[in-house]
Amino acid sequence: MRSWVVAFAIVFLASGAFAGASETELETARRLFDEGLALEDAHDFAHALDKFQRVAAIKATPQVRYNLGVCFASTGKLVEASNEWGRVVAEARDSNDPELRKLASLAETRRAEIDPRIPRIIVRVPEGATITLDGAPVDAALAGSPLLVNPGPHDLIAKSPTGETKARHIDATPANPPPEIELTPEAHAPDMASITTRPVRWYAFTSGGATLAAFGVALGMFAWRADGISHLDSICGADRQSCPQSARSDVDRVSTQTTVANVMLAAGIVGVVVTVVLFVVRPRKTTFLLTSGLDATLRTSF
Repeated sequence: MRSWVVAFAIVFLASGAFAGASETELETARRLFDEGLALEDAHDFAHALDKFQRVAAIKATPQVRYNLGVCFASTGKLVEASNEWGRVVAEARDSNDPELRKLASLAETRRAEIDPRIPRIIVRVPEGATITLDGAPVDAALAGSPLLVNPGPHDLIAKSPTGETKARHIDATPANPPPEIELTPEAHAPDMASITTRPVRWYAFTSGGATLAAFGVALGMFAWRADGISHLDSICGADRQSCPQSARSDVDRVSTQTTVANVMLAAGIVGVVVTVVLFVVRPRKTTFLLTSGLDATLRTSF
């Protein structure tokens, strides 16, 4: 079978299949095609694919497409392989060339062999949303219908008309029925945003102001207390127990002033520590990383 395919390729390349190509391009295509066949025989399908793609850039003949399909299938790109073989079948449909029809039959057989290995997924999105698969746009008309994807990991993103997005990372495997993936963009939820606050020094200014007020009250109370003590000394002397009953209210007031002054003095000392921490130790800028929860519901029907 392989010898027949190669023989057909040689005949096809020597025919008018490359009409419109210059002699230099034709010679280059033949050389690249031969190199691709050699690499394919050596099972170096990745490099063979590169050769055949360069030939296809000059002229994508059915034989070139057939070998592209072989290399795509051998490198895990089953969807691309199926598409190339499907084009071979389509091009031979109206052809009277028996060799081309034979090639198309072979392509159709190989396409049928890989079809069960191609995963399908169903993506459901709200009306008006756009879909991208691995960064490539997907026609919105295909939403809700089985999409053919290569086996392995894929990234699906749906975007609403107002720019909100929803994403899903999937690992595609063949399944029957195909899994359904719902992607509903959430309003006002960015994919990812980095938000940096303004400096937080205003906390320190507030603390500093409260600290100054505490010291001011403490000083005022101590001054008022000093006047009260001077007054009591003139009435009672050093022994407060000998104060007359009429001076008891003055004694209580001085005691209260002492308590308040000490409390405010302690509050001022605490305020100094807090203010220093806010000015020096606390970071001046805080960065938040927000993620919008780009997960979606993967629902499989059984």
